[in-house]
Amino acid sequence: MAIEQSKGEQQAMTKMATALVEKMRQISEKPNVLDFGSILEDFSLKTNSFPVPIPKGDYFICRMAALPDQEDWVVTNIADNHSHQVALPESLSALQPGDRVLVAWVEEDAVVIDKFMPATVVGVRNNG
Repeated sequence: MAIEQSKGEQQAMTKMATALVEKMRQISEKPNVLDFGSILEDFSLKTNSFPVPIPKGDYFICRMAALPDQEDWVVTNIADNHSHQVALPESLSALQPGDRVLVAWVEEDAVVIDKFMPATVVGVRNNG
């Protein structure tokens, strides 16, 4: 059983359908906000969606990705004139050429969020 619509209702439905199609077109044309990339030998950044290397001074990095190398960064615990220096794990080392990174695009600027590595580096914890 078909529902009869007035001419005004038909126009409103057509207008709404047109607006939805236009919005879907706009969304599909937007570039990805997140991207993968690599740090090259000269510390330029090459992303999957922008294959031209971005020079070191033309992209941004988040502060955790900007940490110095772990040799310069140790945790020291001082208590009762006794201290221990503990080196941070290799996974927290500074960015190096060859590192794969997660990149966020903010308008036309690339921002390195962090480096990533295979999930195999995650250890299995024993909860018992």
